[in-house]
Amino acid sequence: MKTYNLGHIFLVLCLSLNLNAQDTPSNNNCSGARNIVLGNQIFGSLDFATNSGENTSCSLNTRDLWYSFSAPASGEVKINLSGGGIMRYSIVKDCTNYTEVACGNQGETTVNNLQSGDFYFIFIEKYTLACRGDCDLEFALTITAHTLSTNNAVINALNYYPNPIKNELIINANTKITSVKIFNVLGEQLINTKENANNTKIDFKNQPSGIYFVKVYSNNSVEDFKVFKQ
Repeated sequence: MKTYNLGHIFLVLCLSLNLNAQDTPSNNNCSGARNIVLGNQIFGSLDFATNSGENTSCSLNTRDLWYSFSAPASGEVKINLSGGGIMRYSIVKDCTNYTEVACGNQGETTVNNLQSGDFYFIFIEKYTLACRGDCDLEFALTITAHTLSTNNAVINALNYYPNPIKNELIINANTKITSVKIFNVLGEQLINTKENANNTKIDFKNQPSGIYFVKVYSNNSVEDFKVFKQ
């Protein structure tokens, strides 16, 4: 008759459950999308991702990872997606209705129907049904802005504080700020102010705790960043 060490079994189960909880990526769904800066290459892995359940006309209906980005003034970006096997991307407008904007395969493609200054969400998928435990699920993604002119896209000496925010966000620059837009993680625009000064204060008192995306406009330049409300 075999005997089992119940303490050992309990420890193995606990370790297994803990690893499974930690392995799920934070950007496994749209609401947890990781913000990426245009022009910066990012690397990801679908090893422990699951299917978020949101599909587009060309999606693979398999495991996916989500990212967000801000559309440039031209409304046009180049998507460069690389990795082994069959990979695709899909872009949606928000995390509520998942309105499809564009989708495509790995390689370099151009998307030119974006609204300047708006946030978009892109999810990456890879065909894995034929895998036998040895699939390469890593990928590289770069989203590059197509610029309309040689104007500097960075606002001169822009700074903001505090972060995290308690009641208000203060923004300063060496050039006049013309507008500030605030978005939540679902891509919904919450605040759109009209400015004409080198500094401004944005009231966050009525906003719940969480992550927000801020876009600051100054003439033909725009800059975006992420803040946290306590």
